[in-house]
This record gives sequence, structure tokens and C-alpha cells, in this order.
Amino acid sequence: MNKPFYMAVRGILYDAQNRVLLLQRAAASKNQPLFWEFPGGKVDPGENFADALVREFQEETGLTVSLEKVFGCGEWEREDYRIAYLFMLVTLVSGEVQISREHDAFAWMSALELEPAKVSPQLEKLRQAVMAVMPQPPTPDGK
Repeated sequence: MNKPFYMAVRGILYDAQNRVLLLQRAAASKNQPLFWEFPGGKVDPGENFADALVREFQEETGLTVSLEKVFGCGEWEREDYRIAYLFMLVTLVSGEVQISREHDAFAWMSALELEPAKVSPQLEKLRQAVMAVMPQPPTPDGK
């Protein structure tokens, strides 16, 4: 069976302390309840990916962002379709975090906090890539 592809976009937003924003899916969600994810979602038919990411960020977080550059890509296969992901670095334009009903919580996570977080399986490679470029805290010996 040749499964159709859908396009989705996710944004990576850092704060002034080099922590990254993640959202926790609602406990009532039918897919992956309480898993953490990067803001974003599917691109609607006829919508370009940049507009989709700005729209999804606004809907999910209340924040207005601008796209800076491509961070990476990924793919996820479901029972009846596949999703091609585009991951973008974004910067904050305006707003304060106000999560949607799709999510129960948000957190600004450092590399140490991101590592043990229960992230949606389709975003695991993205988590690893983000952690690889995040500043690491000094070790106990100061190095």
C-alpha cells in the first residue's frame, strides 16, 4: 500500500537562557497524551509551510514568531499515512505563552531537562539534534 504524505512543521524557540520551549499534550488527547512536543502542526492544503508554522505557533502558544532558518527534517509513519516534518529555528516577535486546550503545560527546558522528558516518538531525533547544539552545563570539576 502506498501511503499518502502530509507535511508538518515544528518550531524551535529559545529563550534568553538558551532553553527551548516545549508543550505537553493534554491528558485527554487521543494521541500521545502527556507527551512533550515542539510547537507546530500540519500544513493545511494550499498553505505554505512558513504561514503554517506562524499560525500553529500562535494557536498553540499565543506567541508570534518569525522563521529564521531550517534546522532539519524528519519522517513518521502512521497506520494509513506518512508525515514529512520540517523543523525550523524561530525567533520571538511578540506575546506571552498562553497554551491552547490541546496542551496541559509548557516548559522552557535546558539540555538537562530535555534529556529525560517524555517526548513524542516522532520528535525523538529532533530532541537529540536540539540537545547536541544546546549549551551544556559545566561539570562538577568546572570544565
